[in-house]
Amino acid sequence: MEKIADIIKLMECITLTSYLKDEKPVSSLIIAEAESGKSELIKILKGYNKTMFINDLSFKPLTETLFPLIERGELKHILIPDFINVSQHKKSAENVIPILNSLMEEGVTQLSYYGSEKKFKTPLNCGLITGITKRYFDKHIIFWRQVGFLTRMLTVSFSYSASTVISINDSIRLEKQKVQQEVKLKKIKNPVEIIIPPNLAQQIQRTSEMVCIANASYISLGTDNSRTRKIDMKTYGFRLHKMMRTLLKAVCLYEGEGKRMVVEDKDLSILTQLLKFVNFNFTEV
Repeated sequence: MEKIADIIKLMECITLTSYLKDEKPVSSLIIAEAESGKSELIKILKGYNKTMFINDLSFKPLTETLFPLIERGELKHILIPDFINVSQHKKSAENVIPILNSLMEEGVTQLSYYGSEKKFKTPLNCGLITGITKRYFDKHIIFWRQVGFLTRMLTVSFSYSASTVISINDSIRLEKQKVQQEVKLKKIKNPVEIIIPPNLAQQIQRTSEMVCIANASYISLGTDNSRTRKIDMKTYGFRLHKMMRTLLKAVCLYEGEGKRMVVEDKDLSILTQLLKFVNFNFTEV
């Protein structure tokens, strides 16, 4: 876990966005090769209240089981270790993704299903944290880009260096027991109001703009697995800017353990360090 300590911190901060007053939970898609520990990483986040860890998701369980929890404020983040399980059911995914889009941003205000309709007094918002392999991501990137699924999430990518691969294999050979990782602020319950000072608000705007430019394109493996293609990922960056502001507040919450109400320079420095994974570069650990 030491090798991916920064990634764990980043994902904890993303989860903590649901504990910020008057902020929508930030969502995230983790992209990494198979056997990279994406599921174990997401499983750690179960330690926070108002999360639910599920292996699959279809229209009926989402609307009949999870919606009531979201409506009561008991669920703020849906944790799905492998989004392949959702997207491989084509018809189900076509129904689920538009709902997830609404949950992650404007909120679900009404739902029509099986000949009936339900309206919600307060829009339902909920974050999504999930993972997928690069190969499967390459197959779906065009559609997800077109429907706005990707712009509603922070894309996190990483890969293992040669030394990390050796280290993991050594641990397997020596039968080293894994230490159960616990979240930092598992006792947090009530929403916290955190303020960003004007000078830091300007800095996070510039940082957001730089991240937006850096993620303006993606090199995808072609359908024949032999050719690559450059995919235009340009956006105005408005959603990203909002998510970055919320994430900065969450870093303050994480670092101050709920005792600091104003973002400081050190919080922005820490976020800047964590942002090395918020891209399509598959930064090595």
